[in-house]
Amino acid sequence: MQNNRLSLLIISEPFPNINNSFLGTFVVNQVNELTKKYNVVVITLYGPSIYNLFVKHQKKIIHKENLTIYYIRYYPMWMVGLRVLRLISGKTLCLLNKKYSSKKVLKLAVKINQKHKFDLVHGHEIYIGDESSKVGKALNIPSIFTLHGLYQYHVQCFGKKVVNKAIENLAHFNKLISVSKIAANSYLSNGLNHINFEIIPNGITLKNNLKPTNRISSFTKNKTVLLTVGFFVPEKRISKSIEALYSLKLSGYRDIVLLIVGTGKLKSKLERLVKRLNLSDSVLFTGQILPEQMSSIYSVANILVHPSIVDSFSMVCLEAMSYGIPIICTKNIGLVEYIHPGRDSIVIEPDNQEQLQKAVKKLIDDSNFRIAISQQGKLTAQTLSSYEQTLKVENIYETFIS
Repeated sequence: MQNNRLSLLIISEPFPNINNSFLGTFVVNQVNELTKKYNVVVITLYGPSIYNLFVKHQKKIIHKENLTIYYIRYYPMWMVGLRVLRLISGKTLCLLNKKYSSKKVLKLAVKINQKHKFDLVHGHEIYIGDESSKVGKALNIPSIFTLHGLYQYHVQCFGKKVVNKAIENLAHFNKLISVSKIAANSYLSNGLNHINFEIIPNGITLKNNLKPTNRISSFTKNKTVLLTVGFFVPEKRISKSIEALYSLKLSGYRDIVLLIVGTGKLKSKLERLVKRLNLSDSVLFTGQILPEQMSSIYSVANILVHPSIVDSFSMVCLEAMSYGIPIICTKNIGLVEYIHPGRDSIVIEPDNQEQLQKAVKKLIDDSNFRIAISQQGKLTAQTLSSYEQTLKVENIYETFIS
């Protein structure tokens, strides 16, 4: 590392690991920009899995130019055992693990500070990132935090006790950032006592197009391709995309297919839905796609259908726009704060299947409208580059460490 550079510690809940390669791409984009100016160290965590235990192990330390990544495994086996035996609830597991992980993160941060001499700590997202306030206090350095999610969704995932602990931590940061107003307001209206957030959206790093695999090429050849990307959880409403395709087929749209990228607990249910609607020849589940390979998917897509009812931002919509793909999303996502419905996107009411189907038909039938949405969407995406958004973050850093 170069000694003349300032040193940053990033503690991030969302970050790619052996179990999930596309987690936290927005944080990776920002970190990569920061390494051009600072020495950056990342502490992140990963959970135990059969794949990690028996197939491929997560490296504990990864070194790159001006970047070092430390991986800590959370959920110790004794804790997992209690959950498997149903001696504790899922929410209790999250609370115990937060306390356990907090101590491990703090211990590691203090240890590696002897080598790296951190000038500032920046936490990303609650559950682990919010523990950065304790790290900042222990190391006597400024602490910054970026909120990526919604209060209600965090409560659903981690439980109210965990979120209350996070709110206590958030109150002690020197500066708070949020990727959207909707995310910030969700916390400010639920007990967070802090000055207003600085709103800085996620940024995107454009990449060169890759050719699709033979499997994708043969499936999409001479077809209108709908694309849906996301975790297979109820809030993403993946089933709405499948139902929209079914409606289009009934209306006479034959040469149309749906690519579904992602994985999750609802996979079997979604596959059964596809089979029940006789859409097996028109729907392809691709599984997880590495972030650096997603351009191969965008290269064949004609329309992004994103019916999610919970998104504090939505990187997939921004990515699709950057590739000139018209997007259909609900008004519930944070990206709506930065786009212009009707000009660079189509925004519908959540869970409104009729509006969703009409939007898809409009984009298919009206080529002039589709081209206009595509071109304007690409221009909008260019205003949300990782470079520009990271400059805003760096300006905040400089107020504390200049």
